[in-house]
Amino acid sequence: MPAGAARLAALEATSKSGADREQKLHAFHQLSQYWKDSVKAFIPYAWYIAEGARLENSEKNLNFAGHLFLNNLQNVENGEMAKWMALQAKDLFERSLKLNPDNDSAKVGLGSTYMFGGISNAPWKESRKSGK
Repeated sequence: MPAGAARLAALEATSKSGADREQKLHAFHQLSQYWKDSVKAFIPYAWYIAEGARLENSEKNLNFAGHLFLNNLQNVENGEMAKWMALQAKDLFERSLKLNPDNDSAKVGLGSTYMFGGISNAPWKESRKSGK
């Protein structure tokens, strides 16, 4: 296990260092696979997928990462964690929509994130509560 811990530490250092873009993308990919396959921990897996998507700035990968968070949002019982996941999904969908404003999947994902993530402070909610 010490070799595994050293490898993990090296990958994390690469992901945070001044390494070039391709090295960082590779580190994010390796880290995400480690958390998914070896540890079976969703949150760090999704985080590294999202960080890679942000770095790559690919509409497809941003949308994929946003849906990862959104699709698992309703399975989280911790309210703060659910809010954090919703904010991650929101950021990812918004980045995807900047690249392609006509992406229906990202539009629906963003709307669903607001609906299921409890991150909306829309005025209509307040006016409905007050009976207006």
